[in-house]
Amino acid sequence: MAERKRIVVVEDHAIVREGIRRILAAEPDLEVVALLAEGAGAAARAKAEDADVVVLDVGLPGRDGVEVLTELRREHPRAAVVVLSMLPEDQCAIRLIQSGASAFLNKSRAPEELVAAVRKVAAGGRYLTDRLGDQLVAADAGRQRLSVRELQVLRAIGEGKTVGRIAEQLRISVKTVSTYRARLLAKLHLADTASLMRYAIEQERPGGPERPRP
Repeated sequence: MAERKRIVVVEDHAIVREGIRRILAAEPDLEVVALLAEGAGAAARAKAEDADVVVLDVGLPGRDGVEVLTELRREHPRAAVVVLSMLPEDQCAIRLIQSGASAFLNKSRAPEELVAAVRKVAAGGRYLTDRLGDQLVAADAGRQRLSVRELQVLRAIGEGKTVGRIAEQLRISVKTVSTYRARLLAKLHLADTASLMRYAIEQERPGGPERPRP
């Protein structure tokens, strides 16, 4: 029999955490090696346990789920990450996949989907619903269609600059900057300026998604 895949579960709700453990522990090819209630130290623990998969609740208290995910990818890149959330896919899934998650599941999904996702990512694949797959294709296409000016506005947003400062820097009107911001939100399938800022920062990180070409 092949060696069992080692799994770390990061979930702050004790009942949910135990439920995940039972679902995965019932499978002969899966082994839950650690249960954590918070994101702090999750990356170090996953590395220490030589985890193959981390099941991560994105709604942990105290730390943004993307921060925990980014730390996991940096400290223990061998581990695939399955993100769980109460939020619908269209609110955060694309950003999390683009940040390095290998799967995104809403917590309303059936237990067998969690098992299937863990197995798929442990084997090196990605587990995406059809809807999320379509959204990712659309987001990738939008990123490739960014104009030079849109890239400049995106980069300035990532640097934390205000609309007025961007307008001054690029020598365009505040209204024009707002128009470019609205286009970026539509093309990248993001919800607000904060999401744009996080996206822009992720593009600049080493190993992040390739930036669009003008």
